[in-house]
Amino acid sequence: MQFDDRLATVLRHRASGTRAARTQYRQLLDLLGARRGGSDQQLLAAAWLRLGALGETIPATERAAMIDEPGLRFRNPELAAHLAGEEPEVAAAALGRVQLSETDWETLIPSLPVRARGFLRLRRDLPAKATRLLEQLGIHDRGLPEPADAKDQRNVVPVGRVAANDSEPNATESGAALKSPQAIGAIVERIKAYKRARARPGGDAGAPRLPLGENRDTERPPLLGFSVTTDADGRIDWAEPEVAPMLFGTLIAQGNAGIVMRRRQPLRSEEVELSGAPAIAGRWVVDA
Repeated sequence: MQFDDRLATVLRHRASGTRAARTQYRQLLDLLGARRGGSDQQLLAAAWLRLGALGETIPATERAAMIDEPGLRFRNPELAAHLAGEEPEVAAAALGRVQLSETDWETLIPSLPVRARGFLRLRRDLPAKATRLLEQLGIHDRGLPEPADAKDQRNVVPVGRVAANDSEPNATESGAALKSPQAIGAIVERIKAYKRARARPGGDAGAPRLPLGENRDTERPPLLGFSVTTDADGRIDWAEPEVAPMLFGTLIAQGNAGIVMRRRQPLRSEEVELSGAPAIAGRWVVDA
């Protein structure tokens, strides 16, 4: 059967149930990922629309797992670009899996969302031109030595609380900046674990809560660091579950950090002042 025939066969069936939706989504991933385009552009447009609609009904963790399946053929930069704009675990799985030519990488990379380009740091098989292009776009920290204990690394590291009359931050309270490829994987795993917990009956018990009269900050150890992502304007659009309610929408692009971000350059020990809940209020050092 030709590509268009197989695509038409898949689209002819209605994905009426949960299992059927997952099956059809996986089939579309395989067909669209194996090659780009077909002779019937109307059929192809319908396939992209169906993929998007099905994706809204399937949890991101399951979609990421389908992309990671060994049997998936994934050589289409259009599919990679489509998936790169989805949830972090889906984008990470797609950009870690797709196999492209040097020309396709050069076309794809500039079109990716800024935060999605960071997932390509995990790749060690990119063509030389693609690696140079990433560096030109500000993705510089590829291939750095791994720290001795990657578990203790974070994206955002506190300087420590500074009293009004202090002129220097307390450097002894600082942690180490995120440098290792494993750290992004750890972020993705935390996202997956959080969503699994929320999906279980009673799963909200361990999820972030808004204060309801109790002094929860006194029940927790001091916050030493956390990981976040931002949108193109520098506002936090994802954070680790324990701090997400306190940070979502916070502007990181302020002061010199804002200048660096607008230039699309990496942040290196940039100080940022956060306000809000006591757990996060104060001066922090950002590496990103």
